[in-house]
Amino acid sequence: MPLRASLSLDSRLVDEDDEATRKRYVENPAAYADGFKLPPDQRAALVAFDMPAFVKMGAHPLVPFLAQMQIERLRRSGGRRGT
Repeated sequence: MPLRASLSLDSRLVDEDDEATRKRYVENPAAYADGFKLPPDQRAALVAFDMPAFVKMGAHPLVPFLAQMQIERLRRSGGRRGT
């Protein structure tokens, strides 16, 4: 996969690091992914939060790992802030 494509996916995982954006993802991953011009394989990986696929596409393993930590924290808290 070209570097440009992996950077596109990386940016969807980490550039949007405010809590409101993470909340939108948790509430509806498909709708969140539809807000970006991602190739179909990247969209599917983002909706499923498929970490092995992210890495296979060229994302640094730490990027999806850290994003997943934030998302799981938000899911466990029920979307409440600061939990």
